[in-house]
Amino acid sequence: MPRILLMLLVVAGTLAAQDAPLFVEQKADVTVSGLDITLGDLCVFEGAAATKARALNLGTRPQTGRALVVARDTVIRILAEGGIAPKSLVISGAESTRVDVKTVTFRGDDIRRLGQDHLRTSLGEHAASAKFGRSATPPDLTVCAGRWSTRLAIRDVGTKLPVGAVTLEAVAIVDGVERERLAFVVDVRRRAKVAVAARELSMGATLRADDVAFEEREVTADTTDVVLPDGVPVGATVTRRIAAGTSLIARDFRARPVIERGDTVTLRFRNGPLSVTGIGRAQGAGAPGDRIAVINAESNKVVYGIVVDSRTVDVAPAAPAPTSGDFR
Repeated sequence: MPRILLMLLVVAGTLAAQDAPLFVEQKADVTVSGLDITLGDLCVFEGAAATKARALNLGTRPQTGRALVVARDTVIRILAEGGIAPKSLVISGAESTRVDVKTVTFRGDDIRRLGQDHLRTSLGEHAASAKFGRSATPPDLTVCAGRWSTRLAIRDVGTKLPVGAVTLEAVAIVDGVERERLAFVVDVRRRAKVAVAARELSMGATLRADDVAFEEREVTADTTDVVLPDGVPVGATVTRRIAAGTSLIARDFRARPVIERGDTVTLRFRNGPLSVTGIGRAQGAGAPGDRIAVINAESNKVVYGIVVDSRTVDVAPAAPAPTSGDFR
C-alpha cells in the first residue's frame, strides 16, 4: 500500500474517532474520596473517548465541611480543554452535580492514646515508671478520606525530654500526602534521678560538687527544668537560699561572673566588616552572655554590651543601649 494512502487512512481514522459521539450522563449527587476530583467521579461516560474523559481533573481539591456544585457547562469546558469537542457530546442526566466529600474522623481520645503510646516508645527503658496526668483531650480531627489510605501519625514538637507538658503533633496522611496537623499536649510524669541540695545553700554561694546529691524523684510538668546528673552547674552562683534536700532547678543558678564592677575591659564594636575597639570600665558584674553597662573611657559615655570573656565586651546593633548613650 502506498505510504500516502496509509497516511490518509490514519488521519481519517483519527478524525472519525474525534467525531464519534461521547455519551455523558451527569450525576445529581456524588460523594468523592481522595486528593482530587475527576470527571469520572461526576459522570458516566460511554464512547471512544470515555477513558480519557474519566481521567480529566476538575482542578478543585475536595475540602471537608464544604459541598461543591459543578454545573454542566463546567463539565463541557473541562472536556473541551482535554481535547474532546463539544459537538461530539451527547449529554443527559442532571444539569449540575452536588459533590460531597467522604471524611474520616480521628477521635480526640484516640489521638491522646496514640500520643501516649508515642511517648512510651520515646521513654524507652524509663517507660515503666511513666504516668500520664489529666491533660485536656484533643479535639476531633476530621480529614478528607483517601481513595486508598487515611492514617494518623504522631510527631514530636521540639521535645528534648519527654516529661511534663509535652507538645505533640498529630498528622493526618491521605494517600501518602500530609493534609492536616493538630498540636496537642500530654502531661507526662515519671521518676528520674535528679540533683538535690546535699546541705543548705546560701544565696551568692558558689556551687561545689559536694553540695549536690542525687535521688530518684517524680518529674512533672512543674519540674521540667530540674537539674539532671549530667547538667550540674558546678562553679555557678546560687541565686536564692536552697534548703537541704530540695530539688535543684536551672533557674536557681547563674554562671559565675568573669567581669566585676570596676574592671577595665576592651570594648569591641562589630557591624559587618567594620570592627572598632576601645577601652571601658565595667559598671556591673557579668558572666559570658550577660548584658552589662560599660563607661567608654574615651567619650565618658555609658554603652551596653554582651560579655564575651573576662576582658572583652561586644557592643553591637543587636544590643542597643536603653538610654541615649552610644559608642563613639
